[in-house]
Amino acid sequence: MTNNTNSLADTASLQADLIQAVASLRCIHEIMMNAEGVSGVPKHARIALEGVLCGLEGYTDGEMQA
Repeated sequence: MTNNTNSLADTASLQADLIQAVASLRCIHEIMMNAEGVSGVPKHARIALEGVLCGLEGYTDGEMQA
């Protein structure tokens, strides 16, 4: 991944990377939700991740609508 977003190809690559990152974080969030209270996952960690996901999903322009 590069920081150069001057070309359409780079922009598309960054968008794809972001979508992949959000998908991975959603999986981690699901695991945290399922493990909360069982394996010591703190609730504040899950809530913090939800905030991160909410912010990142705003940049995906609805590409990840489930």
